[in-house]
Amino acid sequence: MKKIFYILSLLLFNFSNGQNFTYSGYLYNANGSGASNVDVKLYRRTVPNITGFSTRTNYNGHSYYRSNGSKYWLDAKADCENMGGHLATISDASENTFLYNTWPSGWIGYYQDKVAGYTYSEPSGGFRWTETQVTTNLISDYDVSSYSSGTTLTDIKNSINATLYNSPAYSSTGGKYLTFNGSNTYSITGDLSAKMGSTNVITLIAWIYPTGNGVIASELTTGNTSSGWHESVIEITGSNTLRVGFWNGGGITQLSTAITLNAWHCVCITYDGTTMKGYLNNVNFGSTNFFRQAAHIYGGGGEYFALGLSDATNMGHGGYGAFRLGDFQVFNRALTADELDRTYNLYGLS
Repeated sequence: MKKIFYILSLLLFNFSNGQNFTYSGYLYNANGSGASNVDVKLYRRTVPNITGFSTRTNYNGHSYYRSNGSKYWLDAKADCENMGGHLATISDASENTFLYNTWPSGWIGYYQDKVAGYTYSEPSGGFRWTETQVTTNLISDYDVSSYSSGTTLTDIKNSINATLYNSPAYSSTGGKYLTFNGSNTYSITGDLSAKMGSTNVITLIAWIYPTGNGVIASELTTGNTSSGWHESVIEITGSNTLRVGFWNGGGITQLSTAITLNAWHCVCITYDGTTMKGYLNNVNFGSTNFFRQAAHIYGGGGEYFALGLSDATNMGHGGYGAFRLGDFQVFNRALTADELDRTYNLYGLS
């Protein structure tokens, strides 16, 4: 591997609403009246000069620096992370154009993961970005890269492990994932209620390769299928429609979008106490306001999630899910769009 220049990305420091600032003006609506309760974010640039880097430019809330000297990729990666940043990663076409037009060459944070990548295959599978994993308020992480055999899928965050039923097939070649067959295989997590606390705020992230319709994930109050609260929260219905939703007290409030079968996808659903948002492959496909009734608060039991299990309380299909699973994560807060960018880039799909 040769040595070349590299590009460092740092997040601009963010002052958020709730801190005290002096001010010398007002925000006005279009009709001239004063606007109240407006969230304002103030940014200051990161330090203009960093030793070893000669140029800097800003884009979309980040500062980018190009190195003076050249290094091997692993050394460049470590250098950037030691300064609190990372090799530049690309979230969309406009950022790609910006970086290429600014510096047409240089190391970026993109590599082929042959160890943990569930999309890995030669010659071009399993590429991902060197983002820092989002872990704040992550309460469970069922990453299939930690699995080898047996009936237990380990929660690598808090050891609230999931149980596998009827032997979902495991692949360790051409990627690491479990296959749910759409007829009788499924998994149920341990009880997450103690980690969820008294909040109904949540983020669910599922890395899936759907091969047919059915329930991807459902919410339960017990660790079995015979009783208690249950409703589908991620599901694929007819015409290859992805649906995400939560219980509102009388039914499932849901959002939907088209999804392609036989390809890897990142499906995210967030709820911040008021607003639910759905994301497919890092793109928001809708939002809606309502009050979510969480199983562990309103269902009189625990907080479990089933993967691939059929559910009579569903969004249009209800059958066992047919898909490959790479990872399933639960947070007890709503992740921001930037954090979802980082998560998607970390496990970059190819």
